[in-house]
Amino acid sequence: NKNDEEHNEAFGEHVNILHRDEINWIRNNDPRRTTFVLEHDDAEKFSDLALELLGLYIAENEHLEHLRLEDLQLMDDDIYHLFLDLTWSISLKELKLGGNPFGLNGVRSMLPFLKNSPNLVMLSIGDNNNFNTECFSLLIGGLHGGSIEELILRNCSIDDISALLNYMLPHLKSLDLENNNIRTIPSIEEYTTLEKLLLE
Repeated sequence: NKNDEEHNEAFGEHVNILHRDEINWIRNNDPRRTTFVLEHDDAEKFSDLALELLGLYIAENEHLEHLRLEDLQLMDDDIYHLFLDLTWSISLKELKLGGNPFGLNGVRSMLPFLKNSPNLVMLSIGDNNNFNTECFSLLIGGLHGGSIEELILRNCSIDDISALLNYMLPHLKSLDLENNNIRTIPSIEEYTTLEKLLLE
């Protein structure tokens, strides 16, 4: 069957991936597995197909809550392949993508997922010099009206956060924008749920 062939091509023993079992658990919708961390050594061996299949498996999984894809050097093209079929998630609560140098096209690839993941409450995209004001605006638009409670965008290249006035994140409690170049802070009193705002 085509699915098994593709899976074997992407994750078979010839690829020498250390955490193959964990990818199989996600694919098989194992209810005991709620966290997945992709390690740098494995990510280096991932083909475009492997990224696409991982995204598909995550989208179809009903138990995965925490996804950590940090410091993997994922560029725009990698994010495109990862999110090609990862256009929704009913279970994911936390997504950590810090330390990956993707930019505007990467954010654009994530938009369907951001708009169709009703339980996503925490998103981290820090330590990324390519994540600028335009990326911020696109991201906030993608999260508009959603369930996000904690947003971490520290050590990026954001200099304007006025997009917060154009959209609304009705459940936002914590916004971490430390170590950016933000010049003016808009008045965001409409964000009545906001408990923590870090800017320095």
